[in-house]
Amino acid sequence: MSLWTLRSKMMCKRRMISNQKGLTLIELLISMALLFVVIGIIFSMHIFGIRSLSRGIAKRDLQADMRLAMDAINKEVRYSEEISLTAGDSSYEHIYVSANKVMVKPADASERSLTDAIISNPASDLKFSLQTQGENYLLHIEMTGTFKGNTSYLETDLFLPNISDASIAANTQNIYYKKLVAEAEAEGGPGPSEILAFGTASSLPEAIRNEGYSTTITASGGAGSYIFSSTDLPGWLTLNALSGVLSGTAPNSAVSYSFSLTVQDGEGKTISSTFDLDVVSSPLAFETASTLPNAKKKKAYSTTIAASGGAGGYQYTASGLPSWLTLNKTSGVLSGKAPDTNGSYAFTITVTDSDSNSISSPFTLYVGN
Repeated sequence: MSLWTLRSKMMCKRRMISNQKGLTLIELLISMALLFVVIGIIFSMHIFGIRSLSRGIAKRDLQADMRLAMDAINKEVRYSEEISLTAGDSSYEHIYVSANKVMVKPADASERSLTDAIISNPASDLKFSLQTQGENYLLHIEMTGTFKGNTSYLETDLFLPNISDASIAANTQNIYYKKLVAEAEAEGGPGPSEILAFGTASSLPEAIRNEGYSTTITASGGAGSYIFSSTDLPGWLTLNALSGVLSGTAPNSAVSYSFSLTVQDGEGKTISSTFDLDVVSSPLAFETASTLPNAKKKKAYSTTIAASGGAGGYQYTASGLPSWLTLNKTSGVLSGKAPDTNGSYAFTITVTDSDSNSISSPFTLYVGN
């Protein structure tokens, strides 16, 4: 073989090796590019799937919470005898939406949330419609809820067989109603013995100025094991949380108080009510018997007319006093020198307190040996 032929074969072989290496590098680059594309597609699908799943869970939770809120409304108005969607007063209970919460304002009590136990507080809008169905009424409730970017809608109808009076209206955001306790008990709902209530009248027994005071707040119904509390008691009063005893020493001034008391039963249910308490003076009265100690003839005589109750600061006056007697207006001391003859004297004494309250009483005095 010639030297020229050998060199030609070696050069061809080098070219083949060079061509083989170049093709392998291109294939590697293409493979890597395809791999990144596939990974990107898979990652995007994964993120989209997670977001979709998250939205699905959030929407499912929202709908579940809306159903809970709707159930809470149904239970609240189920036993009603009167319903109005257009107007109400303090004798009606009232349901409405505030800050995505379904609120209820019981008659003459503080508002509370029906949906505090529902995490998402879903009710962003609430509408009521009242219709007739034969001789009965049908309450249609629509609720729109929003939570974590999701919006959902729910509606239901509530059959109200006990309504005796209703104001027909539609698409209102408020409902006013009065509960029918007797019907609730008859249908298995909470009856009078089961409904948590105060047993003490809202007008408490009067307190006497500057004297000790004690009265007991009672409750009935509910789950028992009552706990009483208040946040606005006057400073001189204390409330025993377990016994409900309200006690203290009344101030030395006539004044009226109004404060709120709350009772909680063993299941955590609470009600609140306003109570009124007047501090008054005790009745103005004479402490001295109407028959005064006897006086002796020609002897100096002195006795004291005393009073109690009222506002204090007593002033004494008399009418029909015998000339030998004088009455000290501020001390009530009745004094003088008795005459030298036996006799019986009758006169009237009046006492007036610092509040201008006054009473009068007849007195008798005998002069003898």
